Amino acid sequence: MHVLTVIGIEVYRILLARKFLEERPFPHLHGLSLGVDADYLGEDLREPDDYALFANLALIPTLRTVVLETSAHDLPTGRLNLDTVTHVAPRSLYLLELQVVDFGRIGPEASTLFSALRPGLTSLVVSCQAFYKGFDEDLVRLPPTVVSLSLTVGLLCPFYFAPAVAPKIDNPLLPLALPNLRHLRLAGPLVSPSTFPAVIERLAELRTLAFGTHVDLDAAQLLAYLRRRTSPSPSAPSTLTALQIDLCRCDPATDTLALDPGLVRRSAALRFHGRGSRFKVARSPNWPVGLGEDDAREVVRVCSGVGSKGGAGREVQLGGSVVCALKVCGGDGFGGHRCFEGLASGT
Repeated sequence: MHVLTVIGIEVYRILLARKFLEERPFPHLHGLSLGVDADYLGEDLREPDDYALFANLALIPTLRTVVLETSAHDLPTGRLNLDTVTHVAPRSLYLLELQVVDFGRIGPEASTLFSALRPGLTSLVVSCQAFYKGFDEDLVRLPPTVVSLSLTVGLLCPFYFAPAVAPKIDNPLLPLALPNLRHLRLAGPLVSPSTFPAVIERLAELRTLAFGTHVDLDAAQLLAYLRRRTSPSPSAPSTLTALQIDLCRCDPATDTLALDPGLVRRSAALRFHGRGSRFKVARSPNWPVGLGEDDAREVVRVCSGVGSKGGAGREVQLGGSVVCALKVCGGDGFGGHRCFEGLASGT
């Protein structure tokens, strides 16, 4: 067996118990996905406090990919083994890919996890409803081999509400800590006025840049960055090949503040309850405050290599729902892709 998918907290608590793993039951396991039963909507969503997951995973030497999607409210101390007996030692866990997604909150214990990851890690995906203050500073603990980084804070449309804590990704040490980063995706209010000059501009190897919904984009900064990246000048940086921008699809009439707090803390449960309910998407594009429709059309021009000083510039592939909102995506069905509801280009 090379890949194992386990659904249910109590099930993988047994399968990944230290005593059991010491018997080497998974000699060829390469990928592990741990999920939660979407039909279980009980109140007890927290992991057992004595569950030492990541230290136990180090007992599977062949493991390279881990997806942890439990929808628990917190990333508890017990899972990261911060006591003196089962502490996760720095650079003791060798993985190529790690996803820690759909949590209510990622707390400061994550710094121990970042420090435990050995060089060789290439991809990290983290999503939650709130990060702890200082999360951006602890990202520098990641090994320098990371090539792809995806960070999301806040629920997806149409259930979005402002997270309690959303530190900005503008630590100037991040490009130094992750010199090989080629793919960056940010979703939620993680972008500040310093994000472009302090981080994005300094990622020399960046190939793809993606902004998910509810990002505070500044059109002037984005366009200035793109013009430099598409400049025909031989001395200009030319690594960027793709840009993705997704627009908010939340219906302004939906009162997310009226949601049951027990559901708000768990997006999987919220999506379950939202099926067939009053939750609807916006019928027209919700443009970010700093990026209007005219700005987006200029982004299209620059990405196509038009408008750069000195003549035609390099092209950057533009994707995401922004191309549907601008009706330059190629159609809705009939041989083209299916646009999001409310953003269909029509014919």
